Amino acid sequence: MRKINSTDNLKYTERAVTFGKFDAVHLGHQKLIKKIAEKKKYGLEAAIFTFDKPPSSLLNNDDKQNFKTLLTKRERESLLECLGIDSLYEYNVTYENLSMTAEQFVIDIIRGRLNAKYVVVGDDFRFGYKRLGDVKLLNSMTDNCGYELEVISKERAFDDVISSSRIRDSLLKGEIETVNKLLGYDYFVTGCIVEGNRLGRTWNIPTINVTWPDEKLEAKYGVYYSKVVIENKEYYGMTNFGRKPTIKGDNLLGTETYLYNCSENLYGKEARISLLYFRRDEQKFASIDLLKKTLYKDIEAGREFFNIDLL
Repeated sequence: MRKINSTDNLKYTERAVTFGKFDAVHLGHQKLIKKIAEKKKYGLEAAIFTFDKPPSSLLNNDDKQNFKTLLTKRERESLLECLGIDSLYEYNVTYENLSMTAEQFVIDIIRGRLNAKYVVVGDDFRFGYKRLGDVKLLNSMTDNCGYELEVISKERAFDDVISSSRIRDSLLKGEIETVNKLLGYDYFVTGCIVEGNRLGRTWNIPTINVTWPDEKLEAKYGVYYSKVVIENKEYYGMTNFGRKPTIKGDNLLGTETYLYNCSENLYGKEARISLLYFRRDEQKFASIDLLKKTLYKDIEAGREFFNIDLL
């Protein structure tokens, strides 16, 4: 997949295009992606037009959580490539670009630079200055701009529309099973395995540590059962996400995962940790001994959850 930060001199390739932030690549996004990927058999390039950062980040807002994303850029790009996207165009979020009228956007971007021959959007799609552009405007300009327009209904689950805001809310509540159903895949974090304080080894509970990316929205702090992929090898795990409040010191936000039936040295390798089930809140224990006893219980409950035999 090509990643391009400028739409200059791209008009010589005919494209099937959809638009949006695609910050979660959830089932609703996947519905749009499937449509443009199907057009590849007709010789069109499957392309997504998105933003290089949240447009809301230009506004004065002290709530940094509003600017955090469900996926890092790298995680999003990996998912999009797996779904068949050929090109990802990241539009520069500037006051000048966001002030472009809807009509200008259709003429200059959709027709002039992207050379779109097929456009698919959701029925509530809005664009252009003050979000004045809509599907009615897009439809009125199809003949003059030479593209076919398809408008699809929003994807629904549990009697409501699937949206990134709905997923964010469920994630912060620890409703990870709901999150995964809305996403259409298991919510994950990727990162390099780094060295921790090695306390787990002294308790016969060796763990791998992955620092949580700054740009990524924080899940609810707590203990999760997880699936971990390292160098194409899959493990079941018990993951604590948070800051380990019982352990003294300035503990960085991250995941600490016990891998079932694994004794390998994995430092420096990349891990993809998918959260499957929320067991309990992270908590500060009165003593290290109480923490250890609780972790042993968590591990045994995980064996039952995964139906794992002790090797």
